[in-house]
Amino acid sequence: MAGGAEGKFRAVVFDLFGTLVLAPTADDRSSAAAVLAAAAERPVADVVGYLRESWRVRHDGTLTTVKQLSTHLLAEVGGDAFNLGAVMGAWRHLAPRRLRADQTVLAALDALSGAGLAMGLLSDASAEIVEAWAPTDLASRFGSAVFSCAAAAIKPDEALYQRTLCELDAVDADTVLYVGDGGGDELRGAERLGLTAVRVRRRGGEAALSFGEHNGWNGQTLPDVEAVPSWIGEQR
Repeated sequence: MAGGAEGKFRAVVFDLFGTLVLAPTADDRSSAAAVLAAAAERPVADVVGYLRESWRVRHDGTLTTVKQLSTHLLAEVGGDAFNLGAVMGAWRHLAPRRLRADQTVLAALDALSGAGLAMGLLSDASAEIVEAWAPTDLASRFGSAVFSCAAAAIKPDEALYQRTLCELDAVDADTVLYVGDGGGDELRGAERLGLTAVRVRRRGGEAALSFGEHNGWNGQTLPDVEAVPSWIGEQR
């Protein structure tokens, strides 16, 4: 890959779920619901419904801590506050599994940073993901990580992209590449701010869950994150 300092781009911003790590499937949601339901002592079906219907409030900054998230779940499914600690523990058990990245992804990120590119992450994420982020193999590879529940906005809100650019030390938007699977209309959101956007095929398959997706992307599509370093090297 050509050195970042000599090419078109100075920074790359990545989506997380479906891009760097697997997007969850309906089966994954059911499995997570079973763990949470056992902790809450409520029917699995009730928690499946909660996870399906509560996406926005879990991601938009309304619930910023695992305690708030767990309290909300119990209230919505009719659980007892006595089980709050168990539900918090269940969220904390589930989150790290969702943040496991393939070694090939980590190698691609290292190639980009090794070429002198600043690295940013922008993700619609809930409180348990934010709490679990720091110890992961991914975290150390990013100079900026912006999560929706902490930033009180969800994609494609302009404030998220602006915050990311600011944390990347005011890199000009037209020198930034945004890479994502397209959920949340994130690619057009990036383009509206002047970033170049590239879609990668959803990690976990096109049948995996995605929220707020805007179909009909006609721009550049790459097979996966692993293809990004070579593609950037060609943009001279």
